[in-house]
Amino acid sequence: MSRKCAVIFGANGISGIAMTKALLASDEWGPIICVSRRPPQLEEAANDSRIQFVSIDMVKSSADDLASKLSAAGAAVAQHAFFYTYIEKQDFKEMNDVNLMLLEKALHALGLVSPKLKSFMLQTGAKYYGCHVGGAEMVRDLPWKEDAPRLCKSCFYYDQEDLLHTYAANKSWRYLITRPNVILGVSKVKNLKRDFIWPGNEIEYTTHFDHSTADNNSRFQLYISVNDKVPSGAYNIKDNDKTTFSELWPKIAEYFGLSIPDPHFKDEKAKHPKEQSMYCQMPLTKYAPENKEKWHEIAKKHNLDPSAYDYATWEFVDGTAGRTWPDYLSMEKARQYGWKEERDTLKSYYEVFDELKKMKIIPE
Repeated sequence: MSRKCAVIFGANGISGIAMTKALLASDEWGPIICVSRRPPQLEEAANDSRIQFVSIDMVKSSADDLASKLSAAGAAVAQHAFFYTYIEKQDFKEMNDVNLMLLEKALHALGLVSPKLKSFMLQTGAKYYGCHVGGAEMVRDLPWKEDAPRLCKSCFYYDQEDLLHTYAANKSWRYLITRPNVILGVSKVKNLKRDFIWPGNEIEYTTHFDHSTADNNSRFQLYISVNDKVPSGAYNIKDNDKTTFSELWPKIAEYFGLSIPDPHFKDEKAKHPKEQSMYCQMPLTKYAPENKEKWHEIAKKHNLDPSAYDYATWEFVDGTAGRTWPDYLSMEKARQYGWKEERDTLKSYYEVFDELKKMKIIPE
């Protein structure tokens, strides 16, 4: 059987790991070239001969350096590429420039060594619609469709998508852009003897909020990549059409053996925040640093990864939980091209938590 070769940029992130798992699940894939600074974090990847790991710092290395390493790993026969590489910066221009540079290097390198490429998938996200800022910079018509106007002044996805569109114009391969929404983590509060408080406000707690589970995203991304009938362009992806945190949060609390305070929203601002404002009753950007030493005590007690705290993105959580508007992606376009799957978001949370326990990120 002739196998398909894939290249995964950002293979050690949540999305990259999910795609690696999706490819390893089928014998038709191999070699699977995983590009990252650090060795594979996925146990299955470390023990599978189909994995070819490329260790490289794409910021410090040139496109030619990357091409050389890809070639040595077997990228001459690569047919599909998946791009998840991302660097967070506080300054928007810096973030825009560095992420554009990373994408450009990947495209240039593949252009040098992968003549058989059939598709290139770029994962961006729902920030395209301005959901992280709201107000005049957010698309107001719901659900959000892929052809919505660009209103956000601080979205580096726009330049990335334009670069990919321009670069692919004279190529034989298809370009695919997927826009998932977010998956929230959980604060490690059990050992701090705290109630399990929703960190944001009541509006965001009770309103519609789309989730995009990593393994569901990867299956969709794989589906459109190998399906030649799916044309180049952008596609939304989410779990289902019926998720609110008020439904999920009590079940997550139950999983961890935690209690939810009653009343849940004692702060009047949290109960009645201003429309189109951002407000958190327990901002994790404040709570997490105050409890950093506690986390290290927990990590030592339960033999957990002590560096897990440093990988957390508290600003991201605050920016999600503190919103006062719904996040609602249209799946019409994906359905048009045959994607029928839906995902049980609560079950996905449980699976993620189980995996985090195995990885020694959270206590048993």
